[in-house]
Amino acid sequence: MKYLTRQLNENDIKPAMDLVWRVFSEFEAPEYLKEGVLGIEKFIDVDSMKERVRNNELILFGAFKTKIIGVILI
Repeated sequence: MKYLTRQLNENDIKPAMDLVWRVFSEFEAPEYLKEGVLGIEKFIDVDSMKERVRNNELILFGAFKTKIIGVILI
């Protein structure tokens, strides 16, 4: 399976965080307390994530096939 990996730009952040939220909600959230789920939701807020990227606090990478299929943040 071939796919493209690259650093994400601001336009990629919304679909990337949507993917992160869907995966978290399905596989991890059931094991978290309500406060933990809210903390994750707040952390991946699109506007605050864009701000962290602009300020070089985080670097995001994505894997793409026809759309984004994976995300990693450093």
